[in-house]
Amino acid sequence: MTAREIKIARKLLDALHALDGGQAHALTLHGEVGGLGLCDTSEFEEVLAELNREKYILGVATKFKGTLWSLTDLGEAARRSM
Repeated sequence: MTAREIKIARKLLDALHALDGGQAHALTLHGEVGGLGLCDTSEFEEVLAELNREKYILGVATKFKGTLWSLTDLGEAARRSM
């Protein structure tokens, strides 16, 4: 990841950490990391997908709300090391 993507990833992991085990929708998370002022939607989704591939976050598909994201233990360790 680039330095910019790492910055976005760190903010995203911090936002999920603040939920204390809770889940959040991608739109909520995008707003938490700074919204369009920090990154556009495609860039945010790219970082989200990378964190999911690395198993730092877990997406749970719901019937009506889309995917809800939460922080994994591996993601918590990565957050601390960033």
